[in-house]
Amino acid sequence: MGLDMFLKTTDKDLAERMYYLNVKHGRVEDRDFEYESAMRGEICYWRKQSSIHNFFVEQVQNGVDDCGTYEVDLGTLKDLYNRVKKVLETGDDSDLPIVDGFFFNVSDDGSWIRNGLEYTKGFLEDLLNEIIEVNGYIYYKRNYFPDSYNWNARIEYYASW
Repeated sequence: MGLDMFLKTTDKDLAERMYYLNVKHGRVEDRDFEYESAMRGEICYWRKQSSIHNFFVEQVQNGVDDCGTYEVDLGTLKDLYNRVKKVLETGDDSDLPIVDGFFFNVSDDGSWIRNGLEYTKGFLEDLLNEIIEVNGYIYYKRNYFPDSYNWNARIEYYASW
């Protein structure tokens, strides 16, 4: 039992691209399961990463941990990337603190948390290279055409206990 956390998108092409990049960079353990998840729009999965969950609770959920679904903007994704990078480079987790709790794995030697941060950094590097923000909306770069109708690649965070 524990906390499962996800980022999902409404753009199926972006979801498929992120699946491909996750496979390419070794972030996928079960290809069939991960592909099915990607086709449902799930582009990132974390398990028991308290600092990541706490970041989203504080930054997009107004401090309320209710396992709801919340839209995430490009600035928030960049902020998370910068915080993760700082922790990995300096060891200073003051901007991305570990939160204790029943559903989190804080009793290990730190490798679980570090592996989660390294996964997050790599994933966000890939994602940030694939998306753009125009007039407050996120789009998959390959599907964005100026002066024409474009599908919004809305990105959302949700968690489940």
